[in-house]
Amino acid sequence: MITIGLDTTQLTTLVRQATGRPHAQLSDWQVTLIHGGATTNARVYRLAGQASDQGQSIGWSLVLKEWRQRNAQDGPLARNYWKREACAYQSDLLTAARPGLLPVACLGVFEQGDTTVWLALKDIATPQPRPWRAADFGRAALDLGMFNGSFLNQPLPTHEWLSRDWLRGWVARCEGAVLELPEMLRQPLIAAHISADLAQDIRRLWDDRERLLTVLEQLPQTICHRDTFVRNLFVGSSPQQPTIAIDWATIGVGPIGEDLAALIGGSLVFFELAAADLQEVAPHAVQHYLDGLRSQGWQGDLAQVQLGYTATLALRYGLGSMLDLAIVADQSSHAWAEQVLGHSIGELIVNTANNLAFFLVCAEQARHLLGAP
Repeated sequence: MITIGLDTTQLTTLVRQATGRPHAQLSDWQVTLIHGGATTNARVYRLAGQASDQGQSIGWSLVLKEWRQRNAQDGPLARNYWKREACAYQSDLLTAARPGLLPVACLGVFEQGDTTVWLALKDIATPQPRPWRAADFGRAALDLGMFNGSFLNQPLPTHEWLSRDWLRGWVARCEGAVLELPEMLRQPLIAAHISADLAQDIRRLWDDRERLLTVLEQLPQTICHRDTFVRNLFVGSSPQQPTIAIDWATIGVGPIGEDLAALIGGSLVFFELAAADLQEVAPHAVQHYLDGLRSQGWQGDLAQVQLGYTATLALRYGLGSMLDLAIVADQSSHAWAEQVLGHSIGELIVNTANNLAFFLVCAEQARHLLGAP
């Protein structure tokens, strides 16, 4: 049985908010761990049970997200600052009415000492139909463009806890795996799917990283969610319903196109989009994202969107694919990876190779946009 340190008085208050019943009384409840464990500083629980109000029995559920500080250096400037999502919900950044993305409703933020914080969130009862259609990606891209566009042509928020230089930190994290690629290619499973030509293109991308990062920093900057792939988005069933987004832990300043790249790249990596469907989905999403930006008054060049999109895909997911190859190379990581992804290591290497070919094409497109040979 899972237990957490939430007392009955706190939970009763949350249940009353979640149900809209200010006099509801708890009858019973249980806790289920739905995400997290020893390898992450976040755990996500679903709390569900029964309450009573004026003799009527009411079923309820809510989500409790627990963040823990891992070390003393994990402060507001850290790439993965442990309190960032809580700070975002406590600020007006997510509570202010904005077009496009809508955060899931927060029922409360509770600090548990100096190293733990809880977010109580409304449970999204209706599951998102999967797999997504091209129209779903287009709708999400439109809402991402509207959200990103709402921060353009005005001073950006200056909260200290907003992530900055996030992609630089991610690229730096990939260095070890990139440099170990020649050794990983000695493993038959990896060598069977990653050709020498592909490995050479990866090295070229690594050599180009500083130029691409600098260009991204020179593009129009906005507020980015940064983790906007299928599992974190709930597309509205009608045009009047905005897309609901969860997991705001990486929110911060970044270039236009970055959230669009996360929509396509993250969905590919987590098996929510097949490489075979990219020809239909990707151009559709790019156009809808641009439409979203335009709806907020942005009149910039399409080439800027394409550059932000392709360069981010190349750096974050092209170089990031080396981390997936490192998992394949390390047998001790296989069980964990298969549990997280819901796919076998054999499926992971095939998916990584297929996606990597696309990410390297994106790198070439970014070079072309820059006028590079």
